[in-house]
Amino acid sequence: MESGAAGLLRNRTVGAAAFVGALAICLSSPGFGRLWADTFLLLSSGREIAQHGLAPHEVLTLAAGNRSVVNQQWLAGLIDYETWKAAGYNGLAVLAALGFGTGFAMLAGLLRRRGASILVTVCCATLAIFGTLGLTF
Repeated sequence: MESGAAGLLRNRTVGAAAFVGALAICLSSPGFGRLWADTFLLLSSGREIAQHGLAPHEVLTLAAGNRSVVNQQWLAGLIDYETWKAAGYNGLAVLAALGFGTGFAMLAGLLRRRGASILVTVCCATLAIFGTLGLTF
């Protein structure tokens, strides 16, 4: 067992991280329910990778003209496509919201680890959430 002070600090850190993550998911969930052109491009890219493997050249756009490219988002496309195949668009929205919330929970954990108080952690992470909400809508 942990000593009393260390256990309390760990519980408060986990609590703050969970609160910030849940707040991020709640605030951003309406935005993840919408589909954007990027969503369809990522799903299409994931389908191509699932069916044919990684392509050494661009196959989805005419502008690239079969030039050699490195698809930096290949894993995200593959994960999104497989999630969509298994759970549909709702599953894709849940995956995106969980990823968003997890990132902010990790931020809160890092702030606490660096010595920030609970109040400072929650305030800074909440400001960061509000700063990125425009990216989800």
